[in-house]
Amino acid sequence: MKSLPAQWFLRHPALTCISNSNAIFGWSRGFALTAATLLLAFAQPAHAQLSKGNSILVDRGLQVMGLVQPDDGFNLNTFSNANYSALIWAWAYSEPASWNLMSRLGAAPGFPWARWAGDESAVPPLGGEAPYMSQLQMVQLGDEWFLDDEVIRDRAVNWFDSIREDFPNTILYMNNYGGQVNDANLFDFAARAQPDMLCFDTYPFRSVYDENEPNSTGPAIGGPPTTWYSELRRYRDIARPFSIPFGSYNQVFAAVETWDGGRVYRHPSPSELRVNMFAALAFNAKVLIDYTYNSGASSLFDRTPEGHWTGDGLPNALYAEKTDANLRARNLGKALVRLKPIDEATGSWTTSVMFNRGQNSAGDLNAIPINFYAGPSTANPYTDWVSGRNDPYLVNWTVTNTGNRNNGYPGDVIVSWFKPLDESFDGPDHSDQVYMMVVNGLTDPEPSSTAADCAQQIKLNFANTFKAVEIINPLTGNVEVQELPVVNNRRQLTLNLNGGDAALFKFATGAPFVGANVVGAPVILQDPASRTNLAGTDATFSILAAGASPMSFQWRFNGVNISGATTTSYTRVNVQSADAGNYTVAVTNDSGSVTSIIAKLTVQAPPQIITEPQSQTVSAGADVSFNVVTSGSPTPAYQWRYNGANIPGATGSSYTLLNVQSSDTGDYSVFLSNVVGSVPSADATLTVNGPPSITSQPKEGGVLLGQDTSFSVTAVGTGSLTYQWRKDNFDLSDDSTFSGTTSSVLTIANVQNSELGTYTVQVGNTFGNVISAPAALVIATQPVIEQQPESRTENAGTTVTFNVVASGGGLGYQWRRAGSNIFDNENIAGTTTDTVTLSTILRSDAGSYTVVVTNAAGTVTSAAATLTVVYPLPWRDSFNYSTGENIGGKLSPNFLPWADVGTGVTGPFITVVPGNLAIDGLQASFGNSIQFGSPGKSARLSFPTGTPFNSGTVYKSFALKVADLTGATAGGGFIAGFNNSVGTQAGEPTVVATRVNLRAVTGGFNIGLAKSSSTGADWVWDSRVFTTSDTIFIVGSYTFTTVGNTTDDIAKMWINPDPADFATLNPPSPSLTATAGNDINANQIASYVFFRRSAGNIPAVMFADDLRIGTTWASVTPTLAPLRMESVAVLENGDFLLNGSGDPGNYVMEASADLINWTDLNSQFSTDGTFEFTDPASNLQQYYRVRLE
Repeated sequence: MKSLPAQWFLRHPALTCISNSNAIFGWSRGFALTAATLLLAFAQPAHAQLSKGNSILVDRGLQVMGLVQPDDGFNLNTFSNANYSALIWAWAYSEPASWNLMSRLGAAPGFPWARWAGDESAVPPLGGEAPYMSQLQMVQLGDEWFLDDEVIRDRAVNWFDSIREDFPNTILYMNNYGGQVNDANLFDFAARAQPDMLCFDTYPFRSVYDENEPNSTGPAIGGPPTTWYSELRRYRDIARPFSIPFGSYNQVFAAVETWDGGRVYRHPSPSELRVNMFAALAFNAKVLIDYTYNSGASSLFDRTPEGHWTGDGLPNALYAEKTDANLRARNLGKALVRLKPIDEATGSWTTSVMFNRGQNSAGDLNAIPINFYAGPSTANPYTDWVSGRNDPYLVNWTVTNTGNRNNGYPGDVIVSWFKPLDESFDGPDHSDQVYMMVVNGLTDPEPSSTAADCAQQIKLNFANTFKAVEIINPLTGNVEVQELPVVNNRRQLTLNLNGGDAALFKFATGAPFVGANVVGAPVILQDPASRTNLAGTDATFSILAAGASPMSFQWRFNGVNISGATTTSYTRVNVQSADAGNYTVAVTNDSGSVTSIIAKLTVQAPPQIITEPQSQTVSAGADVSFNVVTSGSPTPAYQWRYNGANIPGATGSSYTLLNVQSSDTGDYSVFLSNVVGSVPSADATLTVNGPPSITSQPKEGGVLLGQDTSFSVTAVGTGSLTYQWRKDNFDLSDDSTFSGTTSSVLTIANVQNSELGTYTVQVGNTFGNVISAPAALVIATQPVIEQQPESRTENAGTTVTFNVVASGGGLGYQWRRAGSNIFDNENIAGTTTDTVTLSTILRSDAGSYTVVVTNAAGTVTSAAATLTVVYPLPWRDSFNYSTGENIGGKLSPNFLPWADVGTGVTGPFITVVPGNLAIDGLQASFGNSIQFGSPGKSARLSFPTGTPFNSGTVYKSFALKVADLTGATAGGGFIAGFNNSVGTQAGEPTVVATRVNLRAVTGGFNIGLAKSSSTGADWVWDSRVFTTSDTIFIVGSYTFTTVGNTTDDIAKMWINPDPADFATLNPPSPSLTATAGNDINANQIASYVFFRRSAGNIPAVMFADDLRIGTTWASVTPTLAPLRMESVAVLENGDFLLNGSGDPGNYVMEASADLINWTDLNSQFSTDGTFEFTDPASNLQQYYRVRLE
């Protein structure tokens, strides 16, 4: 019940409480049908999707009304100057003597108005109201009826039913004081009466009731109005299912109740007056009614010095405060009437409203309003907020008391989230439909205080994925674009709000503010993005900008305007290499102009051979060059081949052989490749006109007398070759002992002492002759091993040699591994000699090596020598391979093999691309990067065979950049992770642990983690929104726990960890932890995979750099090594030898005679971070320094 002191008495109907029965409430289909009928019955042509109440408010705007007493002083100019949208007459019953007061609203139809109807007899129009009916905004049917009583509730329902059709353009509602009606009965009333709006009055600003004080008024009670906040949520949430608005009475009066223990309502302070309005708006109240404007209890006007009341004749300071607050509320209301709260996460959590709980003057946290819950942790001084849930961007915030109240402690801050009231307001093209309102809830009850005394600075820190917000200027109602600075890699919005004031804004890349005009010069919200296209495809660039309309657009190519390119997007059709270059767009309106950053178009085309390498015939000793003319983008990589085998180091557009000999005769070709495709050239045959070359010399022979034996030679040369064998420098001819004396193989039958000696062979052609090395024929004796091969332990990738020393004459050798013969190949040489060499050794080369030594007299096998191959951790691959090549088949610097997987998938391989992804504070990257993304074939780095990780913790890290999000979905997919198999395979690996997941979100993408599960519910996501301009450093780990338990392993991920934590003994707290789902299958980690995949749920283009695998945090987060010159020595010849160390990379040595002018001396690439330079002797004094590129 509203009550005032006798001298400030306000008339309104007193209702009789018939009963206080406990109603039984049930949720049923009947209510659902009633609600549906309600929506259809009030459909309006202008807003077909809205309820009648919302439709009227969209047309007429948010209502800020003043309750006016007919018999108190009232001046329309004073009222309208206070920025009220309409007045509401406090006429409760039929009072004919008052009807002539309608003229106070001006000539019919007059100023917008509303009024109370105390009962069924007082429904407008009465008396002189008829000419003013077109301006009737609302009718309040009754006030504070006791709706918990079923009889009264039925009466109210019947009243609404009886007059509804008579008021198609007027909001019909009933008001109750907060807590008067329980939830079930209020819902029942709304379902059956079908009001156009719910409304309540709760007056929060009080003083202590003290009968010993004048007017029983003791000290003011301060603090936030927590009970009133609870009623706001209650009425809002009951109105929501019926899609109707709700309203609230505001307190602009003072009164004393002397019954029921007594209660004192005091005048609000300026900050309290404001929070009473703007907090209500934060809960989406769309009608605010001041109780009361001009009665003897009004807070807005003073009495005369003699104590006489003059209605609104003497406006006071609070009237001026109210004038400003009304203007602000109505301007914010231009947008708010078209918004509604976002959906709640659950029935318990109020996702759409958060209280950042402030402190009282003693520093204690303020109470949580009823119907709200604490944050995720009891230590969190806020309610109902989870990063990434309420909106995609907010990360954290700070609140600072910048006024002079509350002992400097920060007060409450209310944050609300809204979305469009109906999809038709912003159209279907916007997925980001989040609007935010922030209210400074700090107040002070002292009447002499100002709103500025309670000012607070609120800094909201958002993910760095958008550039600006659009914020409504509350004094003009216009929308202004505000670019946000980047602070600590966050976009920061700073709001300076006086006590009780509010800000309403939206993310500029999202849905627009409907109902408000954008002003100001253009601001680019999203620049056109660089892109890479295949030749022959279409390239589209687009821009998103905000500013006053109309805005014009002009696209440019390399700085020159493109004719006809004047919209927000531009498409270059059928792009070719000539279209590659820089694209920009200028955006202009009447307030200014701005030009976008450059978007670079790269046009890729597969290699094509324009001119093939040509066959050549030259004389021995000449220099020969093979050349090829090609096209393709990026520039193709070259690999020259000789007789089909790659020539090491021959990777230029031409290949030159110096001083060619007959042994160089053969077929030469070149293989071209880039990220788009590959093509081999035709063979070019080299013919060398010169003497033959011997490629395999005759070998010593050992026989027993009476046995047959032979010598052989292998030679190459131009034309037909001739042979002449010799013994002891005398030509041989065929007879009963010798045969093949003029061929490449000499056979000797029935060897006797006379055949023992030294043999040679002369090989000739038309250009000359060559004589072989001598080969002796001796009598064989039983082989004896004089020196056994020795065991070795070496790092993977190094070269190992085993040697045997034996005697016996005419010895033959056959090396074996694990009892099986081995043969020469690209990594093994000398398998049939006394020395075998294994280069670039791998785990597969480890084992037991023996050699079988044989001659005509017998055979002997050596003792076993064991080769142990060590792979020292950590493993690192900086992808220092030729650009354009497939990563599959490469051997990492740690000699771990990359293999193609998912080879049955249509699409390109993972390829090497130029450039690096730099991470601040991390050991410098070198080499190149890899490009991956859907669709295509994936690549797997296999760990040493037979020794997978199956205990402890294994770490990985790499740098990631997403260049093209095409294909990414909101559901997400995995892009990289540990695997339990090795080698190549046709299908895509599905067992993936510490999965790096990626999903598309508004404004960019999120990074997520899964332990080893393909079930989306088991995935966890980081709320930060990254864009294609971000380079992201990802560190992950997988921890094996209980053996035999298949669900208790743990995966963790760190996303862009602080460089201060790099190389530390213990890792910092992870960004994400995943425990859900099964552990990795087979309980082992045997490889790492980057995915292209066939599934269309990951981005089309991603880049990765610097993959590291280790067993400690420090091993995968190495810091920059100090660059040191460690020693300078003078060699015997006078040269200077300089040594030093740092990070792997390209080192350049510089010299200077004066420490001012420096000259580059030499450069060298170091894979291990050590360097060594030699400077020739000089008589000059020299200074040296080294730089790492």
